[in-house]
Amino acid sequence: MDISPLSPLAVELHQQAIVIDAHCDILMAVTDGITRLGTPAVIPDPNTWIPPIKPLQPAAEEGSPGIQHSRHTEVFGCAGQYSLPQWQRGGLTAQVCAIYLEDKHLDRRCSAA
Repeated sequence: MDISPLSPLAVELHQQAIVIDAHCDILMAVTDGITRLGTPAVIPDPNTWIPPIKPLQPAAEEGSPGIQHSRHTEVFGCAGQYSLPQWQRGGLTAQVCAIYLEDKHLDRRCSAA
């Protein structure tokens, strides 16, 4: 994060604050082996890459409700947006990661070993 255009007071306030990001989907990309949290992923500039034939997630149909993602996000998901070094540089105190389970796993029960 380039903090040069910020006022010294804003920088001091940020450094003293408890900074919490309350939602992050990075664990899906980590589980899928797309990225790792220890090192920032290098994602190419969208103007210089040719996307693969099949995106990681389907594009939303035109006129359908829901979130519209850029082509870059459709291909790379949230990989490159989050990593431990980026969180440390940005002064993040706590990160809440989303955990997603498909419906087919909801009936599974943990058994005591």
